Amino acid sequence: MNKKFSILILSLIILLLFASTAINSADSNSSNLKTIKVDNVSFTLPQQYQSGNLTNNSYVIGNVFEFGILSLGDKRNLGSNLIDELYYSNLNSYEYADIDGHYAFVTNSYKNSVKHNVTCIFFNTGDKMYLLSYNGNNLTPAIKDIVSSTPESEMSRDEFVNLINSTYEEYAADEDAANEAYDYEKYYEDYSNSQRHHHRINLIWII
Repeated sequence: MNKKFSILILSLIILLLFASTAINSADSNSSNLKTIKVDNVSFTLPQQYQSGNLTNNSYVIGNVFEFGILSLGDKRNLGSNLIDELYYSNLNSYEYADIDGHYAFVTNSYKNSVKHNVTCIFFNTGDKMYLLSYNGNNLTPAIKDIVSSTPESEMSRDEFVNLINSTYEEYAADEDAANEAYDYEKYYEDYSNSQRHHHRINLIWII
């Protein structure tokens, strides 16, 4: 009886030690986290992403190609950032994803200015759109945890996909028109300069 009782006591002591270690570990992990607010939405950051500069609508470490959280605010900001990523970047990949209840559009592209790949996550939290960008190729657990720390999407999946697609198509059409106008203007300017240089006598007639 005494032997069984001793084993029971020893088992209880071991369980208490494990529980104490787990609690201390959880407290330690929790104390390493930092919460910031970008455009009134809270983001919980692990230790490696806590050295940034915070404004009302952004949080940046170094520059947005290293790590950044940006509140897109309106369709214009969403459109211009989609154009930057899909129209003008050296795009490696893009995909739709669901990050713990947050619908997201994820791109990866090579940035000549910093000479490395950058991943961008366009995602919906509550009724707002955000862009999280960072130096890297993969959706790491730390990055997923940051997105997951915000309120879930209020949009449906179809609404989110339609917003991304329609916004990009609208702004890409504007870029196409602007580029066509620029190409025409540049061609005419080059042609006119050529005429001025070689055929000055025809300037008035050409104009």
